[in-house]
Amino acid sequence: MTQLAGRVMADEGGGAIILLGSSAGLHTARRQAAAYTTSKAGLLGLVRSAAPELAPFNVRINAIIAANLEGETSPEQAAQVPLGRLGKPEEVAQAMLFLASEAAAFITGQALVLDGGWAASSVL
Repeated sequence: MTQLAGRVMADEGGGAIILLGSSAGLHTARRQAAAYTTSKAGLLGLVRSAAPELAPFNVRINAIIAANLEGETSPEQAAQVPLGRLGKPEEVAQAMLFLASEAAAFITGQALVLDGGWAASSVL
């Protein structure tokens, strides 16, 4: 899909591709999750590899890594979020809108992590 979208956007003069990843692609793998973790790490590799290939066509590609969201995080995990709360789905949508906008026109090949500071903390 990324290749197809990239071609269409290149023909149209540019655009922004935003992939949704997982914190599993950033952190040490968990037991019984090798395939899942590998696929999520691969998604981040795709973003970094595709960015310089698509850039000459004014097509940007980035990923959003969202974790610790309302409705999908256990109370035990929620207690470890440095910001002291769970993320909201609308916050993920706002990040997507930002990456798709002209405000992010110089951002490509990056992963924007939305996790309330969890990945940066020592509680992992």
